[in-house]
Amino acid sequence: MDFMPPATRWPVSPSIQPVADEFFRPGEYTAIPLVLLHERVVGELSDSVAVAIGLTSPVRSVKVGPDEQWHIFEERGVAAVDDVMVCLNRLEEAFRHLTYLLPAPPTSSEFRLVGAVPSSGRHLVLPVKFVPPGRAKSGKDELWLCTAFPLGESRLKSHLAQGRVVNLPAA
Repeated sequence: MDFMPPATRWPVSPSIQPVADEFFRPGEYTAIPLVLLHERVVGELSDSVAVAIGLTSPVRSVKVGPDEQWHIFEERGVAAVDDVMVCLNRLEEAFRHLTYLLPAPPTSSEFRLVGAVPSSGRHLVLPVKFVPPGRAKSGKDELWLCTAFPLGESRLKSHLAQGRVVNLPAA
């Protein structure tokens, strides 16, 4: 399925900077080579972040698979090309700048982290799922990124004002 960007662009906050790379240019989508959609490690949780989110396993590497990357591409493509680019190509940067935790239901094995992406002036919500050894392909504890999506400046301010986010310790 080819993605066609909308003819009109939504207004962009002056603090948000479009980021260009070889596949995405501000306001224009060219193509995403499927070869780029491979399993890879996108981040390492620090011990202090692991403690803050209640992770008792020693696993710290967070991986993303091709299906999740394709999901990010398809879901964000309808919103804005820049969102797709930031969500796919700045995951590592967001994991280097984890700042908040959005509380999840107590029975959930998912941690909704928020990472800053300084190069684009944005924040990403990074839902990470803990997979125990019995369900993991490797037979060991695993952490997987489920998706990624932008958290707008006004929504972040609202979450902060209402106490719906927890500050994460600096790595």
